[in-house]
Amino acid sequence: MMRRKVLSSGLIVGMVGAYSVLCSFARNVVIARMIGPAEFGVAVMLATIASAIDILSDMGWDKFLIQNPQGHRPEALAVVHLLKLLSGAVFAVLILLLAPLIAQGIEKPGAALPLALLSIPALFRATMSVDYRRRQRDFDFKGEAWVEVSRYSADLLVAVVVGLIFKSYWAMFFAILAGGVVSCAVSHILATTPYRLTWHPMIGATALAFGGPLFANNLIVYGAGQGDRLLVGLGLDLQMLAIYAATLTLVAGGQVVISRLIISVGLPYLAARRNSDDVYKVAFLRTGTAVMIAALLLLVPVTLIGVDVVALFFGSRFRPPDSLVIAVALAQAFNIVRVWPTVGQMACGATNTIPLANMVRLAGLALAMGAVILNQNIVIVAYCIVAGEIAGAISALTWHHRVCAGAGWPVIARMIGFAAAIMAVLAIEAVIPYSPLLRLSIAVAGPLIIMLVAAIAVHEPLRGTFARIAGGIRPNIH
Repeated sequence: MMRRKVLSSGLIVGMVGAYSVLCSFARNVVIARMIGPAEFGVAVMLATIASAIDILSDMGWDKFLIQNPQGHRPEALAVVHLLKLLSGAVFAVLILLLAPLIAQGIEKPGAALPLALLSIPALFRATMSVDYRRRQRDFDFKGEAWVEVSRYSADLLVAVVVGLIFKSYWAMFFAILAGGVVSCAVSHILATTPYRLTWHPMIGATALAFGGPLFANNLIVYGAGQGDRLLVGLGLDLQMLAIYAATLTLVAGGQVVISRLIISVGLPYLAARRNSDDVYKVAFLRTGTAVMIAALLLLVPVTLIGVDVVALFFGSRFRPPDSLVIAVALAQAFNIVRVWPTVGQMACGATNTIPLANMVRLAGLALAMGAVILNQNIVIVAYCIVAGEIAGAISALTWHHRVCAGAGWPVIARMIGFAAAIMAVLAIEAVIPYSPLLRLSIAVAGPLIIMLVAAIAVHEPLRGTFARIAGGIRPNIH
């Protein structure tokens, strides 16, 4: 019964995540082709700042409703609504104050107004009802599906319409605004509990203790995960940012889908098993195996055909260097692996150690900043980010081992196997001659082979069938 719930929930989350990524990808392609690299760089800055507001104002309140035993209570929901509104309002005011400085930094004074107006969608997002999150305690993800699908549909539709009318970076602002308004409206329509803002001392204190460390973690995650875009935009130039963002749009889309799936399904799955160390260890290792397979499924096609795909969708002006695509793919693969122990720490309630685990990722941003100061190219900057993501994954696993039921050598063995698989993928990419048809064939066949091998490894009847086949074709030597 539990397995069926996990699988059905994973299917919903995966489909919704894929749809949201597809809409974001289509939005970026439409805007980029309409306005060109230089203007698209400004649009990327708008999206990056909007994402910062979303990430930093989300202090894990909705996850508190899933993780905490009291999360089902209406009082907990009212407290979360209040905290979400207050944090959103603070960041809305903050962007109003910082907008002129950011516009000056990118040498686009005219961008100050749309940057400041990002406070409006931030307020709409802050007043959303998160009652649908509470239902995820029972693996009910239909509410989230409706909210996310409506949000990204509105985002794409408005981007196309406004882009055709204005042909400027304002298309990005109105798309973000439409997404905020629609998601807020749908969340209230779907809510089964009235929207209230209430303070409950005991629940509020527990929520603050849960969310405080996650805010610090979100600050680090944003700096390490999206600070590179701000760094490129402010330190290099907007045209280079446009090419970098086009590459990230392709690669990071898959990372977002997989990470959402890990968090949405992995958190309740692991949290339900936290009362027994032995049971939790088995669940944690199974989750890790699935996560690494997912990371490889993303890495293989991107390294082989990523350059051509970016040029195909965004146009030849956005064609990235092959080494840049590989660097971005590696960073996202290790980013996916890092989410695995992070969700484990959430399931154990050890959110205070998550910022400590993620802090080492900032080393990659510091290296990238040094590369920009030394006038290094975008590829060097990207590989600095890769170094930070590798360090972050190792750090997260180390902290999980310390504060949760550590699995020790089995985890190390999986990481060694994952690193070996990555080296094999890079070696294949290096020796394959540049033939679009050949690379496309391998990019399609590679993930299918990975999934087949994984299915044989975890499914005992299937493993037995292949063993019998292998035994049947073995030469009979007497």
